[in-house]
Amino acid sequence: MDKSNIPLLAEVLELYYSLDELMEMTSIFDVKFSDEILWRKGQFSWLAAARQLVERIDHGNHYKMLESLLTALEQRNKTAIARTDWERRDAHQCATQKIEKLAAALGEPGIAREIVVAEEKPFTAKAEVREFLERAQTPILVVDPYVGVGTLDCLRTMKFPIRLLTGCQVNAIEAGFEAALKAFQAEGFQIEVRQHGKLHDRHLAFNERCWLVGSSLKDAGKKAFHTTEIVDAKVGVLAALEAKWNSASAYPPLAALAAAPAPAAKL
Repeated sequence: MDKSNIPLLAEVLELYYSLDELMEMTSIFDVKFSDEILWRKGQFSWLAAARQLVERIDHGNHYKMLESLLTALEQRNKTAIARTDWERRDAHQCATQKIEKLAAALGEPGIAREIVVAEEKPFTAKAEVREFLERAQTPILVVDPYVGVGTLDCLRTMKFPIRLLTGCQVNAIEAGFEAALKAFQAEGFQIEVRQHGKLHDRHLAFNERCWLVGSSLKDAGKKAFHTTEIVDAKVGVLAALEAKWNSASAYPPLAALAAAPAPAAKL
C-alpha cells in the first residue's frame, strides 16, 4: 500500500472505530503501536496509527491486521448507510469510495508467505531468494545446519546485519567457506556466524516474521527449494531460535583464531 493512502486510512479508522476497539485489534494480532501513537500531546494519533500500519505492513502481523480492519470497515460502512437517515448519509456514502480505494490499494503481502522453486533451476532459485531477502527491513537470522559459499551468495544483496547459525557436524561447513566469509566481511557485509550442536530445521527470520525453509540456501536450485511462513507458532519458534543463538559458539572458533600464526613483521 502506498504511503499516500495514510491520511485516508486514518480518516476512516477514526470514523468507524473507537480507540478501545482498535487497541483490542492490536492485542488480537500482536501488533504494538509505538509511543508516538499513544502519547502524541497526550492524545491518541489516528494518523500516526495509520502510518505505522502502512509503513510496517511487511512486519509481523501488520498486514493481517490491516486486511482485517479493511474488511470490517466495509461492513461497518454498509451497516451505517442502511441505518442512517437520508439527511445524514453523506459522510458514510463518501466513505464507501475511500474504503474501496484502500481495499484495492492493499494488494498482496510485499514479502511472499511461501516460495517454491523446482530442482535444477539454480539461477531462478538464487534470484528468488535474493529478491525475498531484499524485503528485509531489520537484521536477519539464518538458521541452517549446513552452509557453504552458496549461502553467502544468497545473502550478498542484504543491507542489514546478518546472523548465521549453523551446525557443528564435520560436514556442516563446506571447504572454502571460511575464506569466502572473510572476503564477504571485507566487502563491508555485517555478518556473524555461530555453531550449535542441535540444529535440525532451517529457518529465516526478519521483519518480526519467520519462515521454515525446506533445503539449505547453499543448495538453492540444485535441490527443490521452498519456504513456508510460520504464523501460529511464530513466537515459540523465534524464542527457541534466539535461545540456540545465545548458547552457540563463535565461528571461526576463538581457539583457532588464537592459534593462528601472527603475521610476519615487516623489515
